[in-house]
Amino acid sequence: MGIARKFFGMEIEYGNDASISIYQNQYIQPPLESHGMGECNSVARPLDISIKLTSIRLEEAIVDPQEEVCIVRSLISATCIMRPDIANAVAQLFQFLNNPSSVHMYAAKQVL
Repeated sequence: MGIARKFFGMEIEYGNDASISIYQNQYIQPPLESHGMGECNSVARPLDISIKLTSIRLEEAIVDPQEEVCIVRSLISATCIMRPDIANAVAQLFQFLNNPSSVHMYAAKQVL
C-alpha cells in the first residue's frame, strides 16, 4: 500500500523534516468556484465576530435562499469530513436558511 498521498479528497505531503502538510484544495475549490470565489483569500476566523446573525430586518436585502442552502450544504460536508473548527459558524448559518439576508450570505461566504 505504501504511504498515503490522498485521503478523503485531501492531499497529504510529507516533508524532509518529518512534517506533514494536508491540503484540501480538491475538496473546497469546486464550491468556491461555483460561487464566484475562486480567487478569494483565506481568513483567520471562520465567522467575523462583529457580525451578529439575527432574523432578517426590513432594511436588509433578501438573497436567493437556494444559493445560501448550497453554500451551507457545502460547509456541512466540510465540517463532517475535515473542518470541525467551523462547526459553530455553520450551525449559526443553518438557523437562517429559510429567510436569508445579505448579511447571512456575506457570513456564509466568509466561512466558505
